[in-house]
Amino acid sequence: MVTRMWSGAAIWLGIVLGGMGCHEPPVKLSAANLDSATNMKSAAPRYWEHEPEKPAPTGYRKVALVEFAIEYVTEKLESMSDNQPGIVFHEFIPIGFVTSMAGAGRIRIQIDEAVRKEFPDELHKFFVERLEAEGMQLVPQESIRSTKAFKHLTLGKAGHVDVGHAFNVAGTDVGVPRLLVIEPAKGYGIILGTNDGRPVEQVEQELLKEIGADAALRVRFRLSVYRQVASMEKWSILRVTKSGSFGYHFAERSLISDETVVKKEEFVPVAGVIKQIDSDQYRQAIKKLYPPFLSMAVHTLAEQAVAVEATVAMRGTN
Repeated sequence: MVTRMWSGAAIWLGIVLGGMGCHEPPVKLSAANLDSATNMKSAAPRYWEHEPEKPAPTGYRKVALVEFAIEYVTEKLESMSDNQPGIVFHEFIPIGFVTSMAGAGRIRIQIDEAVRKEFPDELHKFFVERLEAEGMQLVPQESIRSTKAFKHLTLGKAGHVDVGHAFNVAGTDVGVPRLLVIEPAKGYGIILGTNDGRPVEQVEQELLKEIGADAALRVRFRLSVYRQVASMEKWSILRVTKSGSFGYHFAERSLISDETVVKKEEFVPVAGVIKQIDSDQYRQAIKKLYPPFLSMAVHTLAEQAVAVEATVAMRGTN
C-alpha cells in the first residue's frame, strides 16, 4: 500500500513539476567564461536581474551602504536530479511531508564558525573597492550610524538564524534553502526591521535626507555547498532605496566551484544528510568564486547608477 501511494504521488509530482519546469543546473566556474572584465560585464545580466514588480531605482552616485552580510545556507532540500524543480511541492503533499520528516532530501551543512566569520569582511572589502572603482562615493559608516533615522532600525547580532526568509516555494538551481545563518561585515548589523512599525525603506529614505546621499544600499550574498562543491547562490540580493522609490536586484543563477569541499557525509534519520566541510578547501573555493560573482553584482549596480545620467546627457545633446 505504501509503495503504491509513493508511486502514485511520484507520478503526480513528476507531471506537475514537468509542467512547471525546472531550474537550469548551476554553472561551474571553469565553464562560466568569467576570466576577464569584459566577459564578466557581458555575463552580468545572466546572473543578476531586477525584480520586475520592484525594479531598483536608477541614477545615484553618493551611496549609504547600510547593510553588508553573508547568508550561509546551512539547511536545504535537494532533488537528486541535476535540474532542481521550478516549484517545490515536496513538503506540501502527505507523502512528501512524511519522507521529508524521515530525512529524505534534507541536507545539513556544517561550516566552521571561524570560516563563516572570515568571509563577510573579505567580501565587503572587495565589494567596496569595486564600487569606488566605478565612481561611487560611499558615506562613512560613522555618519550613517549617527543619524536619528538609523536608531529606528532593529538590528540582529552576528550568527542570526533566519528561517522565515530562507524558504522559497520556487526553490533555486541549488535546492530549496531551509535555514540561514547570517554574518555581517565588521561595523554592520543585520537589519531585521524597524522598531516603530514602518518599512525599512521608509526609514532609509529619512536617513538619506539626513546625510544627503543619493541612495541607500543593503547587500546580502548567499554562500553554501551544493552536492560536493562550494556555491555562491541564487537569491543573493542588492536592495536599493532612493528618496522616491525602492527596489532590488537578485542573483538569478548560482555559481559553483570545480573543487570538492565536503570531507565527510552521512545520513541520519530525521536529520537527513549531514555534510562536514573541509575548511581549507572551502576557503580556497570561495576565494575563486566570489571575485567574478561580486564583480557582476557591482557592474549591475554601476549600470543602474548612471542610467539617469546617461539619459539626461543624451537629451542635452538633442
